[in-house]
Amino acid sequence: MSMDAPNGTVTFRKGDNQAMVSPNWGVSGSMHPEHGIRTLNNLQIFDGEKVARTVEETGCSSDLTVVLLLAVAPSGAPRIRP
Repeated sequence: MSMDAPNGTVTFRKGDNQAMVSPNWGVSGSMHPEHGIRTLNNLQIFDGEKVARTVEETGCSSDLTVVLLLAVAPSGAPRIRP
């Protein structure tokens, strides 16, 4: 199963239902004047499927089918509800 999120498409892996997200890393930068949060400089975005532990390494299993409903918050940001 996959869903669209603000950071791109998130796929839930078969076998353990782990969300394959793209972790990121960066150096704290200056404060963003409009949003009031720090920016990241030298941003590195990694492929979640390449950096995640395998299903066998996690020891998790997906014996149950998980159903997620996507709701849209008033601000327009997507939100997941079980």
